[in-house]
Amino acid sequence: MQFQRIITDNINTSRLREGIYKKIGYGKKPDQDRTIIRMVDEAVCHINKIRSADAIYRTLPVTGTSKSSVTTAAGPASSRKLAQFTRICTSDPEVLFMIITLGDSFRSIDSMQSTMCSKFIVDAAGSEMIELAAEILMGHLKNSPGFGGRDISRGFSPGYCDWPLDGQRLIFDVLDAARIGVCLDQNNIMLPSKTISAICLVSEKMLLSSPCPLCPEKSCPWRREKQLYNY
Repeated sequence: MQFQRIITDNINTSRLREGIYKKIGYGKKPDQDRTIIRMVDEAVCHINKIRSADAIYRTLPVTGTSKSSVTTAAGPASSRKLAQFTRICTSDPEVLFMIITLGDSFRSIDSMQSTMCSKFIVDAAGSEMIELAAEILMGHLKNSPGFGGRDISRGFSPGYCDWPLDGQRLIFDVLDAARIGVCLDQNNIMLPSKTISAICLVSEKMLLSSPCPLCPEKSCPWRREKQLYNY
């Protein structure tokens, strides 16, 4: 198991702000709503006080694939779409297990908010920050010697697509989440908030970087239709 501290100082503020607007229901900056603009700017200032995120990760070889699951030494991940995605990898794939968190830093910022609206916007800012930190982690892994230039898919998280939320237990069995201060409650919800758990496929070559193009649910709001590798 590997530990990685992700420095968030260089996260693109424009991307952060743009992501917040999308998460609170605006497609872009609302030019006429000065109150929302001010509150988003304040949320960006608050969230930029978080200087780092902590991550742990580990890879395990795929030992079996059925129509409805992908299995490693840790056990099966029960998802037909993930299984279908795994079968189109061009070489023997591995599964990358990872957890990344903003830790208690976000909780401190959230507790400072005095209105429901400010809490809502700061919550969106925290969600966008942890997603951008995860992107930094993936970029680091793709360029690290340990992955040897192999392709790494987009993350596939319990509770999304057709992988039940209890898939969290598989990830937490593989990783020592306590090392970065993360735990699961009885409902498989991660604490603290602004924590991401996911698995990715690692392979020499992938024709797709997510299973979305294989899925018939064209109206899914989380669909990543154009995530293709070019070979």
